[in-house]
Amino acid sequence: MGNKKAPGEDGLTDEIYESTFEIFPSYITALYNGCLRRGVFRRRWKRTKLIPMTKPGKENSEDISKFRPISLLNIGGKVQEKVLINRINRHVFSHDLMNNNQYGFTPQRSTIDAAMAVKALVEEGLAAEVIVLQC
Repeated sequence: MGNKKAPGEDGLTDEIYESTFEIFPSYITALYNGCLRRGVFRRRWKRTKLIPMTKPGKENSEDISKFRPISLLNIGGKVQEKVLINRINRHVFSHDLMNNNQYGFTPQRSTIDAAMAVKALVEEGLAAEVIVLQC
């Protein structure tokens, strides 16, 4: 997890969590593996601390829409989400289940890759005279 993140409702920071893991690695690992095996997301990890933040430029406004809500999630839930995402990604990529046209949320792929794929498709179509461009 990234350092300097604000703690959630339980007040535990990522530094505290990392220190706890260093002391009790097998206990913490067993806790998360048990949650994943049972399909459980602990209720306390779902709790959030909601902070209303003022939108830039609207500090002096009386309108309630000047606020945007920021949810500070408990670090335990953030860790479980990360573990689950890593396991799903490992399974998907090791079994070649991802569509080749998937660019978002894919390691080593970006918006530039998607744009280059579109460019290649357009160039191919123009060369074959099958694409008609309208302005």
